[in-house]
Parts: sequence; structure tokens; C-alpha cells
Amino acid sequence: MCLLIVIGEKQMPGEKSDESSAQTHSTDQVQVRPEFDCNFVVLFRGEASTTEEDEYVAEFQNVGLQAIHIPVLTFEYKNLEQLEVYLQNSDRLSAIIFTSPRCVNAVEKALKNETKTKILKKMSEKFLFCVGVKTAKILEERLGLKSSLGEDQKLIGSKQDLSNYLIQHFSDKLKLPVFIPCSSLTDRSLVDTLETNHLQAISLHVYETLPDPNLAINIEKVLKNRGERIALYVFYSPSGVDSVLSNIDSFITHQDKYIAIGKTTAEHLIKRNRQVWCVSEKPTAKSLLQAVLKRFLE
Repeated sequence: MCLLIVIGEKQMPGEKSDESSAQTHSTDQVQVRPEFDCNFVVLFRGEASTTEEDEYVAEFQNVGLQAIHIPVLTFEYKNLEQLEVYLQNSDRLSAIIFTSPRCVNAVEKALKNETKTKILKKMSEKFLFCVGVKTAKILEERLGLKSSLGEDQKLIGSKQDLSNYLIQHFSDKLKLPVFIPCSSLTDRSLVDTLETNHLQAISLHVYETLPDPNLAINIEKVLKNRGERIALYVFYSPSGVDSVLSNIDSFITHQDKYIAIGKTTAEHLIKRNRQVWCVSEKPTAKSLLQAVLKRFLE
């Protein structure tokens, strides 16, 4: 294996370090020698590169591992007039749940200039829940609204986390329906869990998830001339898995690895007959890097 990772390597008393033979890159308490020449990471994530994607690339580059982002999906927004009606009448709702940054984008697109301030004020008086720290951050940046979860937001990395949290902490506070703008690909798990626990929920599809039109071309550019390097494929969502797999079959080697962000994506990879090499529990760059380094140590 073309990799040597050292955790917590300490210098003995009186021992001199040999910087020339043990040059390292570090992340938290993990030190990784730059012997990644036989590996590289392919990040099959979302839309065209943003600051957030750059953070993933930077985390791997910090330990000497090349990472390449290939845009997988595009998004088309829909039912924005219906969405605006729900938001205008948010006094009839207990809460609004944002399951992804795209849901925040949809709300931003639905708001008209002449009514935006009034609607945002009404929304601010409701419980606002987000799946993921990134979604909460975008909610505040784009709409000036804060998640109602406060410091506990960092505990909510999936829809299941959120439903469990709401049932435990908010069941007696959500007397009116909970409104969930979501993707057309979203399953009913969140709605069903809430309703099973006697909480009313209304969902509205506000965007379509579509494959990036340049996906096949970009995959070929990256994988066709990689030589004998081993690819670590990182998938962020089930829809990303479906979009990518049919395009990479002709480039896969038996040594390539499949990495999932979250359990739902991991389960979907398994359904598609792919062996999951490791899973990042949280949708963050640091969590992903830690999962990869831990797996290399095993």
C-alpha cells in the first residue's frame, strides 16, 4: 500500500527528529506521510464548484492527497407560486423544515420583493428546523433567519436525526402542521415518522434533481488517463450514486474504493451492488477526511 499514516507519534526524551526522513502533513492529531502517489479522490458532489466544495479539496490536499470535484447534479425549481402561498400563510403552520440548501434557495426564489419582508417576519415567528449545519448556515446567509435548534444544530446531520429530535423535544409544541419544502426525489420517511408520532406534516416538491449534462465527459477526462492510481470515489447522495455509476463502469478497477457521506448514501451504494469502503458520519470535509484516514489504518 502506498500510504503510511502515523497517529500520535511522539519523540522520545533526548531524541532528535529527522525532518528530512519524516516530513509530514497533519490534520488534528493525525499525521500522514506524503505517500499518496497511488491514490486520488474523486468527489461526486452537487453542482459546479463553490467555496464548500473547495473545502473538501483543501482538506485532502493538506495531507498530500489529490482530490478532484466532478459536478454530478443540476437543480430545476418548481411549484414556487404554491410555495409562496404556504409561506404567506405560515401563521397556519407550527414550523418549516429545510432538508437541504436547495430548499432555502427555493424559498428565496419564491419570495417577491414587494412581500418578502412581511413573509420573512412571519417565518421568523415560527420554528425553523434544518438538516445539516450547512443548510442552517445558508438559511441565515440568504434569508436572515436562524435555526431554532441553536447549539444542537450540529447534532442534526440527517432527516432521521431531525425527526427523532423533534419527537423527543418538540412534540408538545407542534400543534399545527409542519411544512416541508423538498426535492421531488425525497422519500416520505420524514413525513411518515412525524405522522406516526401524531405530528401533522405537509410536503411540497420545490425542485427537481437532474444529472449534470457534462457528467460523462468530465468522468472520462478524469479517469481515462489516470494510469495505475487507485480512485477513492466519494458519493454525497443516493441521486448522485444513480447518476454516476452507469458512467464509471468502463473505468473502474478492482482496487477502487467507494466512500459514502451518511448512512442513507451508503445503503444506496450497497443496493447498487457496490462495496462501501468507509462512511463519513457527518457531511463535512473534516469528518470525511477523518473517516478515510481511519480506514487506511485498519
